[in-house]
Amino acid sequence: MNKSAVLLVAAFVLTSATGGFAAGIGVQYNANAGDIFTNGIALNMKLDEKPVVFALSYYLGDEKTLGLTADYWLFNNRISAMGNSDANWFLGVGAFLSTRFTGDDKSVKGGVRIPLGVNMLIDKKIEPFFQVAPSIGLAFSPSIKATHVYFPISVGFRIWF
Repeated sequence: MNKSAVLLVAAFVLTSATGGFAAGIGVQYNANAGDIFTNGIALNMKLDEKPVVFALSYYLGDEKTLGLTADYWLFNNRISAMGNSDANWFLGVGAFLSTRFTGDDKSVKGGVRIPLGVNMLIDKKIEPFFQVAPSIGLAFSPSIKATHVYFPISVGFRIWF
């Protein structure tokens, strides 16, 4: 079973564990924003009852990285309505953890982020989104030091169940 299938099964198990909550599961493309975040695809999940969004990325290129983000949306306010679709903008606070393991270059970094973006819920089933999440943190390996500010950009969609 390939890694993508394992991650998708894990997302469905987590969704099932939420009981009566609705959840949106999808994919996103992360644009390169420096040492912490690497270009690539991530699985993401947003809970409906709690404004929490998770993303898990795994990149196998010249550098192998594994990343996890967890964001709490402070608000998701409507900009406009178009039929059964709402265009919104959101702001949140969150955290990230990123690992890199390429040859001798092994690192662990973590920190805080502030996701800001737009989304649209189309017919209450499909949610395309775009976000930028200014982030700053600490590198824990090979030594502890502060990171500089990064601006990871993500574009993707979720399908709601």
